Amino acid sequence: MVPAYTKSGEQKGDFSLPESLFGQKSNTRLVAQAIRVYLGRQRQNSAHTKTRAQVNRTTKKVYKQKGTGGARHGARSAPIYVGGGRAHGPKNFENYKLELPKKMARLAFISSLSDKVTNKKLSVALDLEGIEPKTKNLNTFLKKAGFKKLTLVHSGKENIFRAGRNIENLSLVRAQELSTYDVIKASNLVLTQEAVEVLTKRGVKNA
Repeated sequence: MVPAYTKSGEQKGDFSLPESLFGQKSNTRLVAQAIRVYLGRQRQNSAHTKTRAQVNRTTKKVYKQKGTGGARHGARSAPIYVGGGRAHGPKNFENYKLELPKKMARLAFISSLSDKVTNKKLSVALDLEGIEPKTKNLNTFLKKAGFKKLTLVHSGKENIFRAGRNIENLSLVRAQELSTYDVIKASNLVLTQEAVEVLTKRGVKNA
């Protein structure tokens, strides 16, 4: 059972969530693995450096090997010089993408949701998706309910997006796209009643 709020921000009892999705045992190691895979897939892999063989600098020896009293040096393209090549730098052909079996990904997602319920960081908004698409209306809900920073999960209706896109410390996520990373990152997670239905269908579909 989690707290339930009306669109005006008033608490209206508790809301019963399906145990199969929100009442399971937490598995922090699996959640950490899922987040590592997620973040690895987000990497753009655009950073690329040149080696000493690729930089456009002279390969002439800086000065003679002996007799100067200075350290021995070769070409100005060496990594020790400004403008020289980079030693062991990033390459844009490296693959940072990791894989995670679907069953493990699903269990990590369920674990993250269950953990939010256990820590009392998850609530349900009963009729919030019926509000007018105005920032004032959603702000009223947040202030009345006492939420200062949260992630609001909705079913994808345009009015919720329009009402919340300019509100500070509010993240809007469609239930169809909610990830384990989104759940863990959220200080407070608020699900609309419609979002709960979408997530429940997702859980049944991937079972």
